[in-house]
Amino acid sequence: MDNKQIKILELFGGIGAPRKALENLGFDIKSIDYVEILPYAVMAYNAIFDNNYKPQDVVGWNLNPDVLIHGSPCQDWSKNGKNNVNTGRSILYEETLTIIDHKLPTRPKVVLWENVPNLLSEGKKVNHRVHHYHYLETMEGMGYKNYYAILNAADYGIPQARERLYTISILKECLGDREFEFPEPIPLKKDIRYYLEKNVDWEKYKLGNAEQNIFFTREDG
Repeated sequence: MDNKQIKILELFGGIGAPRKALENLGFDIKSIDYVEILPYAVMAYNAIFDNNYKPQDVVGWNLNPDVLIHGSPCQDWSKNGKNNVNTGRSILYEETLTIIDHKLPTRPKVVLWENVPNLLSEGKKVNHRVHHYHYLETMEGMGYKNYYAILNAADYGIPQARERLYTISILKECLGDREFEFPEPIPLKKDIRYYLEKNVDWEKYKLGNAEQNIFFTREDG
C-alpha cells in the first residue's frame, strides 16, 4: 500500500460512504467487490461511483482485500429500534467474522465495523454490549488488535449530528510496535446552508399524493 492504493471489500456496503471517505483522504481505491442487498442503496452506489453492481447477499462471499469494511444492520441495536436481535438482521455481523475466518485466502490487514452507539449499551433491560465483546474477542482470536470509539460526523466536516461507533481491527503483525489513534475533531467550516440548492424547480420535484399524505398531513386536513 506504499503507493496509497488500497484494495477494499465492502460488505453491507450501503451507498459507499467509507469508500468515499478513503477517496477524500487521497487513497487510490480498488473496490474488488461490493455486497449490498437493498436495490436502492445499490442504485445510489452505482450513481456515485459509476459502477454496475447488482444486489447480492453477503452470505457465502469469498474475496481477498487489504481492508474489509462492513456496516452490518443496526435496527436491533438502535435506540429507536425494537431491540430484538432474534430478527436475525443485526447479528449478521457474524457473517463478516465467518468470511474473515474461513472464506478469504488471507486475512485483511484492517477491518472497519461501523454501527450505532447503542451497541455499547449495558442496561438491565437491554444489553447489546455482549455482542460487541464477542466481536472483539473473536477478532483478537484471529490475530487482530481492536480499537473503538464513538465519533460524531459534525466533528469531521459533515454538518450533521450523527454519532456512530467505529471499531477498527488491525492485524498485530502489521501494527508491530505502533498504535492506532482516532483522528482529533476538526472545526466545522460548512453548515447545511452550503449544501442546499437555492434555485429549485419545485414543480419538477413535486411530491406525489402518497408522499404528501405521509409527510404533510395536518390535523385540520
